[in-house]
Amino acid sequence: MRHKHEVAELYCAGHLSAYLKPAMLRTKILQCKAVLSKYEYDAIAVRGISGLMLGPTLSVLCDKSLIVVRKHDEDRHSTNVCEGDRGAKRYIIVDDFISDGDTVRAIYKDIKEWQERSHGPENVAVCLGVLCATHIPYAFTLDQCKRKIELDVMTVGPKGSSEERW
Repeated sequence: MRHKHEVAELYCAGHLSAYLKPAMLRTKILQCKAVLSKYEYDAIAVRGISGLMLGPTLSVLCDKSLIVVRKHDEDRHSTNVCEGDRGAKRYIIVDDFISDGDTVRAIYKDIKEWQERSHGPENVAVCLGVLCATHIPYAFTLDQCKRKIELDVMTVGPKGSSEERW
């Protein structure tokens, strides 16, 4: 007998529940892939559990490399804050939602510093923007979000539509 995935059975933060149900995760991944397929970039950058629920699969499906940025305050098995494609020239940050913009700003800052150490400040990758996997950034309109994080924001709509921003 196949186990039925029930959100009520999941013990997780509310925003993660959609990513812990295989059918919903599959839909979200395909919606994100459709949006990302419109752009030319080298890598997908992610951070945290929610980023790792989307990033590796999108990386494989889109045939792009991955940059994983760790949080500074968490225990880790590596001294590196960033792991992945240090040579990427253009990347897109993928996150499940944007609340205050701190995560996106930290990813951008950490990748910039990581690349500057190895390539110098003149050879740092360009961040094309942020793909927010929910259709509305948490607590902000898209314009407010863009001003707050100083990067363009793309969202995945409830039926896979998106608002063009880049």
